[in-house]
Amino acid sequence: RIDGEIYRTEVGGDNPLKLADTIRPQTNNTYDLGTSTYNFKNGYFAGTVATSGLTGTGIVTSTNILDGTIAAADLADSAVTTAKIADSAVTSAKIVDGTIATADLVDDSVTPAKINGTGGANLPIAYGSVASDGTITAATSNITVTWQAGGQYYEITIDGENYISQEYVTVVTPISNNYFGMVSHGNGKLDIDFMDDGGTSGQQTGFQFVTYKP
Repeated sequence: RIDGEIYRTEVGGDNPLKLADTIRPQTNNTYDLGTSTYNFKNGYFAGTVATSGLTGTGIVTSTNILDGTIAAADLADSAVTTAKIADSAVTSAKIVDGTIATADLVDDSVTPAKINGTGGANLPIAYGSVASDGTITAATSNITVTWQAGGQYYEITIDGENYISQEYVTVVTPISNNYFGMVSHGNGKLDIDFMDDGGTSGQQTGFQFVTYKP
């Protein structure tokens, strides 16, 4: 039974079936509108579409989601993977202060190349404080230091780096007075030689260094 008016034009006309009232079934969750084989083409609605399930492609786009409507609690674990996020989709302006803790970051996920400012990469790749015998007293975990007694200089290995003086910037500060540090390279390692104020090189002294990779 249809309460109201029903109009029907010729087959293939502009309005094959026109209803002037509400369409509703007699029972809940029983009847289909179309089938998997025979589909309606387009649907146009001015109000709200309520459904318990929604499938298909292109249904939800970023333009259809209002800012702030999806909370973290609404997302299942691993529902949004990095593969689903377009490059440059997440900018610093989209991240609220304090929302990302260090515990939320996968190891090695933030590299110096990912942290930029007006000067490019602004974080050092290695730094340390070294005793006169080459013992590391405090440093990043990616370095080893050796006092080369034969050549009388400190050799510093930075994991994963092929150190060439022209491609890195290293600042050296001797802990003892009257020494001057000179930076060079050999076999992909950072070499530091100290000279006293009399011009004699090969001096042993405690020092600190910071290395940047532009």
